[in-house]
Amino acid sequence: MKKNIYKKVLFVISMLLITNITAQNFRTVWRTTAPNESITIPTTGSGYNYTVNWGDGDSDAAQTGNAMHTYVNAGDYTVTISGTFPRIFFNNTGDKLKIRSVEEWGSSIAWTSMLNAFYGCTNLVNNATDVPDLSGVTLMMRTFYNCSNLGTGSATNWNSWNVSSITSMFALFQGASSFNKDISNWNVSNVSGMNFMFYNASSFNQNIGSWVVSKVTNMSNMFDGASAFNQNISSWNVEKVTNMYSMFRATAFNQDISGWNVVKVTDMSIMFFSATSFDQDLSGWNVAAVTDMSNMFTNVTLSTTNYDALLVGWDALSLQSNVTFHGGNSKYQSNAAVNARANMIASDNWTFTDGGRVTVANEWTGTTNTDWSTATNWDIGIVPLDHHNVTIPNVTNDPIISATTGAVTNDITVDGAGLLTVENGGSLIVYGLSSGDLTYTINIPDDKWHLISSPVEVEHYDDTWVANNSIASGQGDNRGVGAYDNTTDADGDWSYYQTGAAAENFLPGIGYSLKRTGAGNVNFTGPIQDSGLSKNITISDEGGGSENRWNLLGNMFPSYIRASELITANAANLTDTHEFVYVWDNTENAGAGGYKALAGTDYIRPGQGFFVNADNSNANNFTIAESLQSHQTGITFYRTSIPSIKLFINDGSLSKSTEIRYENNATTSLDKGFDAGTFTGTSTSFSVYSHLVNNSEGVDFMRQSLPKDNYENMIIPIGVNAETGKEITFTTEALNLPTDIKVFLEDRLTNTITRLDKVNSSYKIIVSNSLKGIGRFYLYTTSESRLNIDDSILLNNINIYRSSKNNLRIVGLPLGKTSLKLFSIHGKQMMSSSFRTNGVKNISLAKLANGVYVVQLDTEKGKLNKKIIKQ
Repeated sequence: MKKNIYKKVLFVISMLLITNITAQNFRTVWRTTAPNESITIPTTGSGYNYTVNWGDGDSDAAQTGNAMHTYVNAGDYTVTISGTFPRIFFNNTGDKLKIRSVEEWGSSIAWTSMLNAFYGCTNLVNNATDVPDLSGVTLMMRTFYNCSNLGTGSATNWNSWNVSSITSMFALFQGASSFNKDISNWNVSNVSGMNFMFYNASSFNQNIGSWVVSKVTNMSNMFDGASAFNQNISSWNVEKVTNMYSMFRATAFNQDISGWNVVKVTDMSIMFFSATSFDQDLSGWNVAAVTDMSNMFTNVTLSTTNYDALLVGWDALSLQSNVTFHGGNSKYQSNAAVNARANMIASDNWTFTDGGRVTVANEWTGTTNTDWSTATNWDIGIVPLDHHNVTIPNVTNDPIISATTGAVTNDITVDGAGLLTVENGGSLIVYGLSSGDLTYTINIPDDKWHLISSPVEVEHYDDTWVANNSIASGQGDNRGVGAYDNTTDADGDWSYYQTGAAAENFLPGIGYSLKRTGAGNVNFTGPIQDSGLSKNITISDEGGGSENRWNLLGNMFPSYIRASELITANAANLTDTHEFVYVWDNTENAGAGGYKALAGTDYIRPGQGFFVNADNSNANNFTIAESLQSHQTGITFYRTSIPSIKLFINDGSLSKSTEIRYENNATTSLDKGFDAGTFTGTSTSFSVYSHLVNNSEGVDFMRQSLPKDNYENMIIPIGVNAETGKEITFTTEALNLPTDIKVFLEDRLTNTITRLDKVNSSYKIIVSNSLKGIGRFYLYTTSESRLNIDDSILLNNINIYRSSKNNLRIVGLPLGKTSLKLFSIHGKQMMSSSFRTNGVKNISLAKLANGVYVVQLDTEKGKLNKKIIKQ
């Protein structure tokens, strides 16, 4: 009896020892499907010294690399590895489909790497009751990549794995489609790479919200295809992450991650692609570093509230330029969101794809009166906003947009029998599409000529339109509406409508001249212009070196256009000296009328015609974009007050003027957009203008801007065109100049200097020989009570330029004798001349070959050298 008990105890102890020894080893199950089929244990690198028990009675010791064994019969075999076995390395090759399970990891196995360990082992499951020793492992990249059956194993201790030494989990569970084990307690605090970690792990949905991810820099594709994942990870510290490309491209995720610090992320492209459940407020994200948001929310619909907040919040940041953003099907609604989105486009050059603005149907009822701005006239009780789709039916009270109203709509439909009128000065901006007709009324205040443009499409003029709008009669059958033609001569010509002629259309974006029999309205009726257009502007060669660059265009919108934005958009197609739009103003020149150059804060009113001057170095398409529209509610032109001098000449019947402005950042040379060349589209024998103080090229300026901190060191050449026998009176109007600055006019022919800024001061001459050009008159400003000009200033204001191919013009010469010598670039003297002048001298270059020359002047005030090029 005692002997039997003793034997049983020894047997139990032996079995426990055998079990304990076995548990220290790495045990796996493999399957062969045919007789004499072999398996190979894959290894990589060095450091191996292990023994394999093949499970069929055979074993191999002292293995230092791959170990292979052939089984006589097909079946499942338990393979046990003991000794030093640092890595297993299937790497998607070899017998990846034959390994079926891990039964024990083995406490004696010290793993050094899990890189690509079971990559491609689609049949692998984990049944182990122990956990692997990963204390020496840093890389778990692609460890279980495409182990699609991994999650069906019986192991319940995944959460006990010690992964604290791991630095990369790139693609760890990628393609492990059945894996959904609890790993919430994993210590991932040293991991920097989690990209592709759960890519296509379509079953995974465990609570990993407590993970410490503060060292992670790459989360691209982390949950891409993890279609079940929807856990709270709001507390993750992602402040070091730079890449979130395609991170949540999965259908279930919809958690609050609004508090994430994404300040270092540069790539958010495809981040929520087809994450159809996602709808969270991300307005607090600092996306200032992001350069790519392409397809970020493709197929996603954020709520209007969340999308509005996103646009407003992100617009407040200093964003990267030229970002392409995809907002999916999300729509914005609030005015703040509209403005934010528009600013991101305009200021940061972002490109948007989204669902557009939420629209609201709003129908006119006319219940109260005809005023567009009365809320009770609309069926939803709100005056239309820019996201409203407006319908104007046939009702008793047709809507009128008054002179003080700036109306907006998204789409607008005017029924066939309906009527919509915009009064003079009022404006309408249609942000969407339009159908039906609008009547725009332009008020003409007198019987003088005006430049107009139709603010509607497809309006035409014929005898009926002429009669209904009281258009004036001219010589013969001419009526007071005409088109400008720049091909006839250098001054252009007008083609007037003839009584009885066939109807002609007012072309959109083209200007016309118009004259009524007296003050009154001109009505334009037609479809609303709801898109921008581009017009070709031409230069006509009239022969003999004469050309016409002027083109008459017009504002075709029933709303205002800011001149500066229009000019900026088309600057490349305008001449540098004429980067303005020129309008006719009957109040100029003491009511005689004149052209005014608009820029800066000026606005072009609805139906206003204007001239532009085409540059000859470009394709010359002048674009009037829909986005330039604005409301000014009756303001035609707006200006700010700056220091200026307006110099007038008067011949007893006509008054003309030129303007000098003193501005910040202006120079004495050409300031594009500030210095406005004169309008030369029509000829005139009486005019006044200036030339640039420095680097003049013979261009006449109606307005010149000069530095406001240099009043006493500038001499301004003044040009006058006047016929023989005219008595001309010069006067000035000085505005906002410093109190100690005086204005003087010098006449170098009579050798007189006259102060013109005093009350009732003037200077008169009788023209003995017709005047044309500069050289005689100069304008000065100084704080002295008498004008004393330093010789160096006189020399610095001499301009030398080629007025034509074979003519050299010298302007601003001081009185007295001047000697001129001209040298080749190699120092050879080519010309010598002495002369007396009253300010201007022309020198013929006809006998000189093309090339570079140096002009040397010797005047009574000093010497001056300047290089010229003949070509």
